[in-house]
Amino acid sequence: PPMTSSSLGIKLDAETQAWTGLLLLRQAQTEAQLGRDPVKTLERAVANLTRSVERSPKHSRAWQNRGVAWMNLGHARQARGEDAREEFRRCIADLDRCLELDPVSLEALCNRATVRTSLADAEHARGGEAREVLEQAVADCDEVIRLDPSCSTAWMNRASARLALSEDHALKAGDAMGHIDRGIADYGEAIRLCPDVPGIRLNRALAWMRKWGALVRTGGDGTTASQEAFSDVEAVLEAEPANWLALYNLGLFYYQLGEPRLAERAVEKALGVSPGIVPLEQLLQAVRAEAKRRGLLEGPAWRLLSDRADRAAGRGDGPTARRLYEAAISAGGEEVPAEEAARWKELLGRLPR
Repeated sequence: PPMTSSSLGIKLDAETQAWTGLLLLRQAQTEAQLGRDPVKTLERAVANLTRSVERSPKHSRAWQNRGVAWMNLGHARQARGEDAREEFRRCIADLDRCLELDPVSLEALCNRATVRTSLADAEHARGGEAREVLEQAVADCDEVIRLDPSCSTAWMNRASARLALSEDHALKAGDAMGHIDRGIADYGEAIRLCPDVPGIRLNRALAWMRKWGALVRTGGDGTTASQEAFSDVEAVLEAEPANWLALYNLGLFYYQLGEPRLAERAVEKALGVSPGIVPLEQLLQAVRAEAKRRGLLEGPAWRLLSDRADRAAGRGDGPTARRLYEAAISAGGEEVPAEEAARWKELLGRLPR
């Protein structure tokens, strides 16, 4: 029979169990990146790290490691559409114990803020109460920032929690806007600390679009907010033209702004870079349905884009008009009459960037 640790009388120690669990966590991360379901691997990681906790209950790192495994398992179950609240609660319990043993563990505080935001999302999705959990997440981030103001993760986590708080329907409009503005400011600080991380700019772009939506719903002018959102996305695309998530956000923003043809172009480009991604395909279906509903599939694309650019210029929205004229030029090519092309060139020379 094959020799095993049990047949040889070897008792695996806590450190070995911990390393095995951590290796399984790394394996699960790779599986997720390859589009595979990592739940089984994460369940094995939790089992190994549980044995590590049982053998070293006074070791803060053991509780931290298992907490991270519970958090990742929860996120994997969420990706399946399953209820992950129990995994998130177990994660919080482990991180609570870690912080009892090591009260200044920035890693544990950051992870607890992250998982509290995830728990709040799960509660909200199932009609539960999320506000208290989000306020606890903000408090965790406050403590990390107090201890280490250079921790960009804490700024990002606090921004995410604040934006989630803004969705509380019990809040007055001004209070909700305050959470959005503070979230945008937190993302700004994270960008200052990590200017080359595209994901932070994309998150801030989403926050700006949330502000745009809040302003429009209350009769305000959301032009500046939408311009800031486009500015963040375009900054990412300038550095990474093939970033599908940035292209997805660009398409989503155009769709929200009532420009399904521009949205379609952005999403088609994203699918050209990363084919088969379900959210991209779903958004493409939605924008095409909207374009068809509004009769925008008739006539050359460049003419439709030019008409919309003219309307944007007429209401004083120069940046949107510029984007639309540039899209019309790209869509029309040599098909555009010379006098129309000359008109666009003249208008672009006057419009702000």
